[in-house]
Amino acid sequence: VTFSPTLGSQSTSASAADFIEELGPEFSEADVWVQRVKPLLAGCQENVVLLCEYSFTEMMNNANDHSGAPHASVRVEVTEEIISIEI
Repeated sequence: VTFSPTLGSQSTSASAADFIEELGPEFSEADVWVQRVKPLLAGCQENVVLLCEYSFTEMMNNANDHSGAPHASVRVEVTEEIISIEI
């Protein structure tokens, strides 16, 4: 998922994260969001952060519930022009 947000007057420097998450019954997409992804969106408008939260948690939940995979590879990239979330 790639968004082209209007970040408003606040400046957002480029940031990115690549990581692997272990999936399974104890997995919490909300915890991953709070600990690893949301901090990358500091400076973005609240509506953009909420849209990203919904998208990220739904994709991670689907990966956990339907992929049958033991792990998920995650890449998040944030620039002033785009926010890209890949799972």
